[in-house]
Amino acid sequence: MKAFAPINPEGWLRAPGWSHAIAVKTGEITMVKIAGQVGWDMTTQELVSEDLAAQYEQAIKNICSLVNAAGGDALDIVELRIYTTNVKEYNERIKEMGQAYRNHIGKHFPTITLVGVTDLFKEEIKVEIEATAVIS
Repeated sequence: MKAFAPINPEGWLRAPGWSHAIAVKTGEITMVKIAGQVGWDMTTQELVSEDLAAQYEQAIKNICSLVNAAGGDALDIVELRIYTTNVKEYNERIKEMGQAYRNHIGKHFPTITLVGVTDLFKEEIKVEIEATAVIS
């Protein structure tokens, strides 16, 4: 791998004009910066649902796919930054979010920040998650 390489899992449609993730190798460590992932099935770029929890789970699944494509696994995730257009609903459904998280990441707990936003890039998108992983 080059010192700086875009990550695009097999079967995913290419992002137009940006990278889903970038892996930066420094010595024995590879840092993976993951662009905001949403509730799209990345093989079709179609929204899996208009439901917040379903979008959250798909975004987490996308993040794990990107980390795996970079040669790591969910335990290498060190940071998640969650943007949602409805913090109240997110908090009311926190058990569903937690279950979706555990389905893909397990009981590994990186730093997590939840940020309420007015809008995301499309009206039907309710959650977007950025991530950082460190693979050694």
